[in-house]
Amino acid sequence: MDFKNKKILTNPFPLMISDISDDFLKKENQNLICNEILEIKRKENTEMVMGGRYKYSSNFFTKLKYCNHIFNFFNKESTYNFLFNELNNSLSKFDLKNNYTTFLNKITKKDKKINQFLPFLYKKKFYLEMDFSIAEKNYSREPHHDKHSRILSFLLYLNTTNIKSGGSLEIYKYKNDNNNFYERFPKKDDLDLFTKIKPEFGKLIVFLSSPDSIHGVENFNSFQDEKRIFLYGSYTAFNNVKWMLNQ
Repeated sequence: MDFKNKKILTNPFPLMISDISDDFLKKENQNLICNEILEIKRKENTEMVMGGRYKYSSNFFTKLKYCNHIFNFFNKESTYNFLFNELNNSLSKFDLKNNYTTFLNKITKKDKKINQFLPFLYKKKFYLEMDFSIAEKNYSREPHHDKHSRILSFLLYLNTTNIKSGGSLEIYKYKNDNNNFYERFPKKDDLDLFTKIKPEFGKLIVFLSSPDSIHGVENFNSFQDEKRIFLYGSYTAFNNVKWMLNQ
């Protein structure tokens, strides 16, 4: 996979927007990629979460030709290192306080269970979490930053939605730049909408999951009953990530 038309924003937080070029992820395969996900949805009994989004765990990726290929690309330490270095070299307000040294590309329930009882064994380890989602009518997300265990998060859109449908990713900025307290779900009154990013096939958005990485999704109106199909991934620690303000 190659990152094309790459653009890195340093404000309001380090964020990379890029197109993905790949033999699997090309325009003529868009319907094939989306259809294999829709077929899983039809076969599997999965609850809807987050206001209109069907979420699937990494266990499903081995059942899929195209999505498993994408999962395997992101499930590499070299991919993580490239993305992290691209963003960490930006002028970030935050830096990692934790020192993560071991990337695990295979995670079992046993690993997570051991971490509950012997957390010191996993305090420097991290891994890829990834799911694919089918957002339907009225899906939206309030402004938030991701779970405290996230180091780096990304979204990869698998279809281009009609502009009438909405559903753009919203990037927010705190009105008070000197803010030293960051809630996971801040009040909208404390934020300014910085920019919107429309879902387009093959578009990748990657960002440091720092406390100021506030983002949301505008209401998806689902013009003509279309779906908003995407992959969400995060490089995740076994404990809460600690961030420190750069001096």
